Amino acid sequence: MVRDVAPLRVDLRGGGEPDDTLPAFEVPLVPPGLGEQTVGGGPGDRRYVRDLTDGGVSWTYHYVDGGNVIVPNGWESEEWNTVIYGVREGAPLSATVRVSVESVLWWGDQGRFHIVTLGQMSCDEPTFFVENKVRVTEGEDGEEREVFARAWRREASRDFV
Repeated sequence: MVRDVAPLRVDLRGGGEPDDTLPAFEVPLVPPGLGEQTVGGGPGDRRYVRDLTDGGVSWTYHYVDGGNVIVPNGWESEEWNTVIYGVREGAPLSATVRVSVESVLWWGDQGRFHIVTLGQMSCDEPTFFVENKVRVTEGEDGEEREVFARAWRREASRDFV
């Protein structure tokens, strides 16, 4: 037990003259949005596949991200994604995930840019493996030329799993 300590007293404020002089809340300021316009898009789909020969199962999700979007500065963009999860029954170390994201950007005279990113994660008993690739091309469809590409692979120990 603590001795010689005075209890804390908090006086309650009632409404009164000081509160009555405060200005009323104003309407909150909300900045205007980008003014983007969605002009397209497409359906996505899901697939479940079971391979009876090796016990493998995969789930594939394909979706369009927001449709074709045009913003006031003239940029137009489109993006779609595919995610595939896979595993063989009774073999948890066979689990994999693959992600593919593709974006196409147009900007008037600046042209068309196509960005493709691929990522994959898998493992064996002692190690996780992560692989990534990115590729950027410019030019119209069928006449694209690569302007940037990179691929890398990382490994991480599964010691703590």
